[in-house]
Amino acid sequence: MNEISFEKYSSVVVSLLGPPMTAEFVVPVSISAFLETLQQAITSSEKPYLFFLASVLRHNAALYLPTVSQHQIYSLTTILAGLLASEDTGIVLAALSCLASISEVETSISTKRLKNQQALFTAEKGRKVLRLVLSTISAQLSHDYRFDDETYQRDVDMVTSILRTIAKHTFQEWYQSREGSNSLKRILEKVEMQTEVESTKTACLYISLIYGKGQLPPADLQPVATRICAQAIDRFSKHNYSTNSLLTFELMLPYSQISELNISQLCNILLHHEYFELNSLKWDKCLQMSARTRVVDLLRRNADCRALLAPVLCSQACIRTIAHFVDCSDILQPSSKSFNIERRDLDRSIYKLLLSIQCDPNIPANSKQTSTLSDVLIDKFSLTCGDIVEAELNLPNPEQNISLQETSNTPHSGTSSHVWRAQLLNDLQKDAAYKHDQIVAKVDLICRDLERRAEINEEPLRESEKELEKAREMIGNLQRQLAEASCELQQRDMENQHVFEERTRFENVIASMITEIEAGNNRITDLEQVQADKQNIITAQNDRLKQTNIDLEHTRQLMYETTQHHSLQMAKVKEELEMETGKHMEFMKNYLCKSDALEVSRAELEAMVEAKTQVEATVASLQKELGTTKNSLREENEKHKEIVDGLVEQRNHHNSELDATRKLLDSLHNAMSQQNKLEGDLKTQLENTKLFADEQMALLEEAHQASLRTLNDELQLNKSRGEETVKVLQAENINLKALLSKVRSSYERRCQEFEKAQDLSKKLMAVMRGSNEDSTPQVDSPGGKHTFMNVTTTPKVVHAAKRAKERDSFPLKHIRRAMSADMTTDSDFETPGKENTVPARNPRGSRKTFRKEDSMILSELSGLGL
Repeated sequence: MNEISFEKYSSVVVSLLGPPMTAEFVVPVSISAFLETLQQAITSSEKPYLFFLASVLRHNAALYLPTVSQHQIYSLTTILAGLLASEDTGIVLAALSCLASISEVETSISTKRLKNQQALFTAEKGRKVLRLVLSTISAQLSHDYRFDDETYQRDVDMVTSILRTIAKHTFQEWYQSREGSNSLKRILEKVEMQTEVESTKTACLYISLIYGKGQLPPADLQPVATRICAQAIDRFSKHNYSTNSLLTFELMLPYSQISELNISQLCNILLHHEYFELNSLKWDKCLQMSARTRVVDLLRRNADCRALLAPVLCSQACIRTIAHFVDCSDILQPSSKSFNIERRDLDRSIYKLLLSIQCDPNIPANSKQTSTLSDVLIDKFSLTCGDIVEAELNLPNPEQNISLQETSNTPHSGTSSHVWRAQLLNDLQKDAAYKHDQIVAKVDLICRDLERRAEINEEPLRESEKELEKAREMIGNLQRQLAEASCELQQRDMENQHVFEERTRFENVIASMITEIEAGNNRITDLEQVQADKQNIITAQNDRLKQTNIDLEHTRQLMYETTQHHSLQMAKVKEELEMETGKHMEFMKNYLCKSDALEVSRAELEAMVEAKTQVEATVASLQKELGTTKNSLREENEKHKEIVDGLVEQRNHHNSELDATRKLLDSLHNAMSQQNKLEGDLKTQLENTKLFADEQMALLEEAHQASLRTLNDELQLNKSRGEETVKVLQAENINLKALLSKVRSSYERRCQEFEKAQDLSKKLMAVMRGSNEDSTPQVDSPGGKHTFMNVTTTPKVVHAAKRAKERDSFPLKHIRRAMSADMTTDSDFETPGKENTVPARNPRGSRKTFRKEDSMILSELSGLGL
């Protein structure tokens, strides 16, 4: 299986093994063999197969890793730890993801293995691997921050998961080694030299992850942490409450030296003068308030910070400042419309800080100033809001009731019965007038109370009617919006139909273009085949030409060697001739000198001449052969030149054809690229159109559903409010009817008692008149007639006129407004004026004894409770 087919096979298997599965699902693949193959593939080609492995282990590590041997996991972990030093961020993240998955299932793996075997991260090999992981991460953080902001939280979770596992087994061993101490020193040096808040935050996070809450920090970490906290406080005092500064301050505060922090800047953070001017908070100021609240909470949770801030915050000036902004704030009015959530949270955080200082037993009493601070807390912070209760109407104390039991049954000595009766009548009239006035005042009070209650009950009714009208208007608006939404939905449907038609047209165009592209591909394939054939012919011709050139060169070399050989031979012959000529000249000289030897030398000379003739003949023949050889070589060279020229012409012809074919292929490739680009643009446009249509449909559907839900909720709310209002009004109406009926019955009873009292007073007056006819002396009037004494008539007439005037002036319209239609009419309140006048003398002249009549009247009055 080659690399391409294996990558396709791996992608298919990963798509099968990647989603979350259960133990009951049977995977038709050998997990151990596949992981081993992936491990081998990772070493050769890292990125794609490493992503495959991360995808498999992300969801199903607990299901797959127990089936793999410990040696295989160890080798795989070693490879992943080595990949952490890569320059590619994606490879580092994928390796971290795989290591995090392996560390998460460590416990489950160790429980499922045999008892004599050790878990992965407790064995010696596992410790080596994890030390490598820790040193690699430390090196990365000590040099540069490698993770981007978008995946920051996910990467921190991965690193945290690995470090938690490492801290259980290998941290102490690694930290005590030279490598661990040097790595930590490099990190501290990096933090000391760092000015960017982002890298400082990363290093602080790494340091907090390493040490945690149970580890003691080294001595060289404290000054660095103090400097970082001081820088963060300096930024806070300049209103720079960034998230990175807050996180850095929160991480390094436990490791810093609190006594060296700037207390004035901390108090400036807590009680800044701009705090009192934030009546209309903007968004950035709200963020500053939230950040300051977080800083105050951090200071409150730290005992050293509380002890450090106690003398400053509990001073007299600071307490006055606190009391001032408590008076200015809205903390005691949670129902106020100007109440701000961020401001309330900051107030409460400062109050909690003060109370925690007050309740902290470790802070000395002289630093707290308990009395002043307690007074401020009690006076300013412990108020409760309550409803305003109206005071009851306190009527003035009525006059003392006239008790007839205290009046003697008989006149005193020296008092006549007439005077006694007159006094008794006056007392009875006063008592009846007082009770009448009391009843009228109570009825008036009840009527005013009923009017006030009616107004109070009418207000929510009017408000509910207004709310009902608003709800109806809102329902109408929602119905109109629903109609508009339905029209818009229909328009969207039409647009979608148009988009679908356009899509169909585009698909047809794409299909035709695909057909043209396939035809062009076929044509290109044919041209490529023709070009390959021509290339093969050209290659063969070039091979033959090369072989011919080699043969010609070989022949030329042979001819050159032959020519050189003939030249050497001619030089040798010339040398021999010259030598023979020299010898001949010497011989001739000797011959001339020695005439005796002429005869002998002549024969030798003739032999020499013959030899010379032969040599000249040989030289001529050799020159002739050399000329013929040169001519033949020239002819062969010309023939070879003609052959080479023909081959060159043929090669030029083939090259021109090849250039034309290449140009045609380039044009076809350009056409194909343009078609592919057009096809990609059309596909992109179609996908964008699909996505836009889907988004618009989803938005319209969500808006439609939201409007329907809002409409239904408002209808249900208005219906429930209307039902509750109707129920409340019905209950109030029933209570008012019951109260009115009670008042009417009480008033009728009082009226009956008053009528009875008037009847008794009439009877008493009649009795008193009858008794006066015998005992009262008659006085002659100027007209000559007898009249009664002014003692008995004058008070009665005066009181009757006063009561009639008061009854006539009584506001009957209040009673008519408060009572219902079936209540008593105005005739119940008419004053019997005629009966109050002095009656005439009894015509019958009935005479009874004084004792009997008085006893009867007194018994009736006592029976009525008067």
